[in-house]
Amino acid sequence: MELRVLRYFLAVAEEGGITRAAERLNLTQPTLSRQIHDLEEELGQQLIIRGSHSIKLTEAGALLKKRAEEILSLSAKTESEVKAFGSSIEGQVNIGAGETRGVQFLTKAAFQFRSEYPDVRFNIMTGDSSYVTEHIDNGILDFGLLVDPVDLERYESIRLPFRNTWGIIMRKDSPLSKLDEITPKDLEGKPLIISRQVIATPYMIQWFGKSWDSLSISGTYSLAFNGSLMAEDAL
Repeated sequence: MELRVLRYFLAVAEEGGITRAAERLNLTQPTLSRQIHDLEEELGQQLIIRGSHSIKLTEAGALLKKRAEEILSLSAKTESEVKAFGSSIEGQVNIGAGETRGVQFLTKAAFQFRSEYPDVRFNIMTGDSSYVTEHIDNGILDFGLLVDPVDLERYESIRLPFRNTWGIIMRKDSPLSKLDEITPKDLEGKPLIISRQVIATPYMIQWFGKSWDSLSISGTYSLAFNGSLMAEDAL
């Protein structure tokens, strides 16, 4: 597979159609269609289902889209690093992190670093621990900020001087909002939306204790902002 063809396929997947992708790539529609067809022939898999006005990715196509994003990102990162090799310190540092105040440790460090090396650019990508570790393993990220509990056996790591406090987000009209504190008993039978990262961790199970088996979990989330929207709409 050529990187050029992967870029073509990714454009088709992102635009949701051959015509819009061809306009974005400044190609003719027949040329782009032929490139995608040749890619399917090369891989021996149907990648897209063609409709009258749009396309839909097959399972193989969805997998290729994910891998194409990673390959092209790594290619750009490698090109940047090689071009900067032996010259002044410049390039990109990619960092993955969840939604936590601990990110300020990174932003302050980046600010101090850039005061000495202004040609270095820092990119922070938001995701949960599984997202961050997967992209570190694939070489997309240089560093990751992870929140316990997480398996750090494969990585060199340092513990930052920050602590996160778990809390509960609820609508203002919820009877629980009038309480000074929440106990596991208060949540029994209530529809709960719980962080995907901690739903089955010892911390969560230990805090709930016997109430764990009585929970009514209506959904999970990866990032706190999306979780707050789910709570607002009383999912």
